[in-house]
Amino acid sequence: MGAENEIKTVEGKAGIQEKKAGFMTVLMKNPSASVFLIFFGIHSGMNVVPYHLVIAGDLAAQVWGKSMTFYLVIFDAVRLGLGVMFAGPFGSLGDKCGNFLIVCIMLVLEVSPIISTLMLGRNEAGLISFCALRALAGVTGASLTSAPCMYAYSHELVSSREHYRLYTALIYGVTCSMTMAFFIVARRIDVAIGPDGMLWLGVALCGVQVLMLIGMRLPCMRPAPRRSEEDGNPVAADSEEQVVSETSYSSDGSLQEQPAQKRSVISWLRLVRDHPSLLRVCIISMMVCMAETVLHDTMGQYAFSVLDILTGKENGPKRRKIAFIASVTTWCAISASSMLMGWFQKLSSPIFLLKLVIIFVAIFQTLPVILMFSPTTLVLVVCCISVGSAFMALPILQALVPEVAPPGQTSEAIAAMAAFKNAAYLCTTIVLTIALPALNQSSLEHPLWVLFPVCGALALAAVPLAMNLKPYAPKATTSTSMK
Repeated sequence: MGAENEIKTVEGKAGIQEKKAGFMTVLMKNPSASVFLIFFGIHSGMNVVPYHLVIAGDLAAQVWGKSMTFYLVIFDAVRLGLGVMFAGPFGSLGDKCGNFLIVCIMLVLEVSPIISTLMLGRNEAGLISFCALRALAGVTGASLTSAPCMYAYSHELVSSREHYRLYTALIYGVTCSMTMAFFIVARRIDVAIGPDGMLWLGVALCGVQVLMLIGMRLPCMRPAPRRSEEDGNPVAADSEEQVVSETSYSSDGSLQEQPAQKRSVISWLRLVRDHPSLLRVCIISMMVCMAETVLHDTMGQYAFSVLDILTGKENGPKRRKIAFIASVTTWCAISASSMLMGWFQKLSSPIFLLKLVIIFVAIFQTLPVILMFSPTTLVLVVCCISVGSAFMALPILQALVPEVAPPGQTSEAIAAMAAFKNAAYLCTTIVLTIALPALNQSSLEHPLWVLFPVCGALALAAVPLAMNLKPYAPKATTSTSMK
């Protein structure tokens, strides 16, 4: 009877206190995860600020002119292709070797583009080296919202599933808020020192992350133990992983034995194939995350073109100013919408909430077309708020993965979703590679506007897939009845 009670604590019903937990409760009960939140924000600043303000915000326009989006799309295609192929195996490696090691490898890959540009200078060679090494870092499956290995590692640091739902919203909210702050700091550095100062800021942020990773290994920073969802008692991490990987419960409460599965390079594909709800979440993430591609690859040129500052070296300061305003506004909108979604997840299940949010995502992705009819900075701010708000589905999808994935394979499931997202970005990038030259040669005055309603329509098409989502429930096979 004692052994049965110990096993039952792995899956029992969620405690009332866990369901009523707020953001501060999550932070206080998970101190190591709270520190890792800061890591998320610093890492985002290191990645986003140099790319948006130095590379896409000025250098690419200066070197490539009207072809800047075309060439950036080519490099993004390589990056996303590597993400599709290697994100799943990267996640499997995290389940096997530990996500801390994978986070360290990811950090080395993502700081290398900044260092190469500093070494070669802000010229064509530096631009190409930045884009090439950034493409190589795609093996981690990283996107605008950080790498999947970071989400998998944060899942290890949080003590319960209910806390993880709120924690994902905190990740997006804190990350976006810190990124916005780094944009402001970078803008000050640009005025005082110049664009090279923003690149050095990225290197400095990498150094801070290294120190934080070292600090995470100290005994005082050990993650809080996983807790039973029934009575709140701690469950040892090792024993829990052993239990959930070998046993689970069917819907009638019976204990089910599950044979251990061998992992391979394509095991993440079998994982998605064998779990329909996980497959649906992955496909939905493909369809609603098109805003990331639009934000990265077309929003800059679209805004520069409408405001008539696309070409000319003399327009460099104006482009960096507009890039700064657009980036800060967008990240502010992502932060606010993510925190709002976290609050809503306290009131409703992520599955129900996702069904409603997708409709708003489609509207927000379409709204930037109004900039063409009113080319002012104020309207640009409204459009950036719209694009940023379209990211509100991401924390919900991220929180859903552990609920639709089998126990013991969370890291692989998170990486699988990242692979599907990269596949979506890759498909969109290929389409843009073909469509952009045709659009630029068309008779339309600002032809990129047609891409926004297309993305909105794709997001809206994800609504039917969200209707039949269900939490993970193992199939009942040979089982032992539990009293």
